[in-house]
Amino acid sequence: MKHEIGHLSAYDGFELFAQSWKPDSAPRAIIVIAHGFGEHSGRYEHVAQYFVDQGYVIYAVDQRGHGESRGKHLGYFDSIETLTNDLKRAVEWARRDYDNVPLLCWVTA
Repeated sequence: MKHEIGHLSAYDGFELFAQSWKPDSAPRAIIVIAHGFGEHSGRYEHVAQYFVDQGYVIYAVDQRGHGESRGKHLGYFDSIETLTNDLKRAVEWARRDYDNVPLLCWVTA
C-alpha cells in the first residue's frame, strides 16, 4: 500500500489537505470519502486500509475548517455550493490518476 499526503487546490484557490491510499496493484475501483461535520479524513484511515486490502484506491480531503485544512473551524462554509465544488475537485483529482476505473463517493454523516 502507498499512502500519499499533500494539498489539493479548490476552485477558488483554497488549499485542502488531501490524502490517498493506493494498492500495490491496479485498483478495482476508486472510493472518494467525504467526511462529516466535525471530522477529518484521518478518522477513516482504518476504512481506507480495509478497502485497499480489497483492491480499492481511496481518496479523501479535509473539508474547510476541518482537520489539516485551514479555514474557520467548527464547520464554517460559505455555501453548499462551496462544499459540492470541493467534492467535485476531489473526484477530478481521483480521475486524473485513474480515468477508466469505476468511482464511488462515500459521504459520511
